[in-house]
Amino acid sequence: MRYWMMLPVLAAPPAAAWEPVALPAAVRAALPLGHVARVVTCSRTLDPPRAICVVVAARLDEGNRNSTNEAPQRPLLVYRLNGITATLIARNDKVVLRRDEGGQCDPVEDAGALTVKERFFTLEQGVACGQHWTDYTTFRFDPRTQSFVWQNRIYESWRMNDDTRPDAEALVSDGRRVWRANLQRPVTLANYAPR
Repeated sequence: MRYWMMLPVLAAPPAAAWEPVALPAAVRAALPLGHVARVVTCSRTLDPPRAICVVVAARLDEGNRNSTNEAPQRPLLVYRLNGITATLIARNDKVVLRRDEGGQCDPVEDAGALTVKERFFTLEQGVACGQHWTDYTTFRFDPRTQSFVWQNRIYESWRMNDDTRPDAEALVSDGRRVWRANLQRPVTLANYAPR
């Protein structure tokens, strides 16, 4: 999303390595048992100001699993930081795609990123191997309910260009879909399920 300022993101190493990314010790200690952080960003929200970490977690053994088994869910976790403690304030097990839901490639490994700006954060997932698509899901902190709620989802895809001219773009847009939240009926991060 061009209008977002990218903050430093700690991205995942190749799937074969499955080593945890750097994150605050309090968050590492609060991760679900048997999970590691795959993508992390920590920042301060505004209104009210508070330190948070948003984490895409995965099972420690996920990279070693047999491809005939369904890949496990990857939780999206939001922690509030307070000194040396991290408190889980939101969790969603549906929004992060599993490693086998991206076609040829893992949508978190290939293009997973988190961006935080003020009271918003966006989860980016996508692939650029065989298929080419990116899925952005944005949540915002709602001061009224004191929780994160779904804001919007943007899905963009590209296909190989049929134009054979030497100066033609390799990929051309294959469409863009946008879903926006109904502000009169907010959906919490915990209850959001992609359509």
